[in-house]
Amino acid sequence: MVSWRRASHARTAADSPVILHRRGVARSFNALWNERALAASIVATLRRVLIGFGLAIAVGVPLGLSLDPGVC
Repeated sequence: MVSWRRASHARTAADSPVILHRRGVARSFNALWNERALAASIVATLRRVLIGFGLAIAVGVPLGLSLDPGVC
């Protein structure tokens, strides 16, 4: 049972697209960092998150307050 587990894990780890390989991740990170694509992607993502959060507050707070007239 142990040998089967080791053999299947060794093959799966080498062939799996899910497992990140350190060298490939480091190369990709360096390429994204040097091209400034990573910073642009982070800014775009944060902008979308903050806009969505702001819209949720703008709609949710008045809606929540309107459901309980005793609060205002």
